[in-house]
Amino acid sequence: MAFQTTSDPPKLLGSWKEIACYLGKGVRTVQRWEQCFGLPVRRPESAWRGVVCATPQELDAWLNTRWIQKVSKSAPAISDPLRLTIRSGIQAHEELLHTTKRLMGELTACIQAVAEECVVLTLQNNGSHAAIQSTTRHT
Repeated sequence: MAFQTTSDPPKLLGSWKEIACYLGKGVRTVQRWEQCFGLPVRRPESAWRGVVCATPQELDAWLNTRWIQKVSKSAPAISDPLRLTIRSGIQAHEELLHTTKRLMGELTACIQAVAEECVVLTLQNNGSHAAIQSTTRHT
């Protein structure tokens, strides 16, 4: 049974694929993060450009500082007047939705009444035609 001590060297991620897998992203995404956002990867001297390595600790530290900053920058505080405007807009939307549903119910009822009246008129009209036809045949 092996015991790990604090002097053990950190695990080294030795390829773009391993780094991407560790971060839960695709290889192209982490390569873009390195170019655009300074993802901390190291390249051995005189090594081909595709050879990279990084430690999970460095990546975690980068994520913590990079994404915490981004969240705080992209989530400005909403002022009270703006919050009230948003709330009143939501309330107006809910009232309009309720009114629309009520009007749709009334419209549906009116359409059904008109359809029923059409059926009655059609039956009455057919009955009067039948009476007229029966009287014209007997004469």
